[in-house]
Amino acid sequence: MFDPESKRADRPFTHGLLDRDAGTRAALKSYFKIILLSTVLISLTIWAVLGIYWGANWRVYQGIHNMNGWIVDFDGGLIGSTVTQAYLNATGSQEQVSWAVVSPNNFPNGESGVIDAVLNERCWVAVMQQPMAQAMAVFALEQARRLSPSNTSTLLGSAPELILQPLNYTIENIRPFDVQV
Repeated sequence: MFDPESKRADRPFTHGLLDRDAGTRAALKSYFKIILLSTVLISLTIWAVLGIYWGANWRVYQGIHNMNGWIVDFDGGLIGSTVTQAYLNATGSQEQVSWAVVSPNNFPNGESGVIDAVLNERCWVAVMQQPMAQAMAVFALEQARRLSPSNTSTLLGSAPELILQPLNYTIENIRPFDVQV
């Protein structure tokens, strides 16, 4: 009939982890089996997948070598020679990118000729100094000398980039990744 002892056994939170009855032992055995198998599978996945990733990054600098970069000075002035010397005297690893100064006479079309050379894989990267960069810098300095304190606030309000960033660089993405998704 009705056994109050069996009713007590079915109530939640009446069994402990170290109980000796068969039901608790079976539940404990299946719990540890699941935990152990999950741990082993996660460990194997980590060692398999991350091992490939770490192996790919192990000697990354040995795989990047002999890439040539061109420095094309369309300006020919002080800015162009300063940028050229900065790239040639760079303190980084020379095994990755070898910089070479290329005459702008090799590119009668100007900037588009350099872009075509990069796209046709004649060089890996190109740094170009724009024509008239020195003249534009001299013009900007002359205009800065002519500023008076009375109109500086007006200039800052209308064109602050003239004061904050008079010289700048641009990165032109000549082959953008614009595939429709």
